[in-house]
Amino acid sequence: MKKIIRIILIFVITASILWLYVLYSPSGSSPIYPNNFTPLRNDNLAEKYVPSIICDDKYTQIEKILYRAAVSSEGFTYIAYHPVWKFEKNTSRGILPFLSRAFYTGGLSFQKIMFGKGDVENVVIKITKAGKPVEIIYETADNYFEKNFSVKHKKITKQITEGKIPELEVMSWNHLFRETGTFAAGQFKPDYFSDKLWEEYEMTKNPPTKIKKHRAHEDWEIPIIKK
Repeated sequence: MKKIIRIILIFVITASILWLYVLYSPSGSSPIYPNNFTPLRNDNLAEKYVPSIICDDKYTQIEKILYRAAVSSEGFTYIAYHPVWKFEKNTSRGILPFLSRAFYTGGLSFQKIMFGKGDVENVVIKITKAGKPVEIIYETADNYFEKNFSVKHKKITKQITEGKIPELEVMSWNHLFRETGTFAAGQFKPDYFSDKLWEEYEMTKNPPTKIKKHRAHEDWEIPIIKK
């Protein structure tokens, strides 16, 4: 009996050390605010250019859209829109979706440990001095198959023609996007992504570790530490 207890204790201690290592061991660096950008808050501007995002009930509905913005030294305005969901979950049938729910989005909830509460995505609109949107940046699901355990991300950077912002739709259970082929006014009034909310959603980690990762963001969004 003592031998069994000793083995269990060794296992528990070893597992605890490994867990603390992946949880707190630094991996990568914290983002640095670029010196060629200036932070901007303009609620009217953000509302004007917010993209239309369609989300089927299958993937749950967007709770809100938060935004942060900045102006580059070249005079372009960049607005990062962050749709926020209460959670993400692969509800498909099959062993891999089940394991995803058991380990990643539910059960052990590694998704929350890795990134933070809820699910926060990112869509960026680039605007000229004259107020013309000229570029959109978002992430899509590459070769998406819902019965896989995870989803492969692919970053899309696309030039906007005629100043029309393409409508997006959610195409995957983890809330990545594709274009619908049409244009429409955004249906959400975005709220400003305050520094307090930025910390609350754990957008950036200081520093990131082997398990705690940054969420989708642009470096010109990070709060500037006031000295």
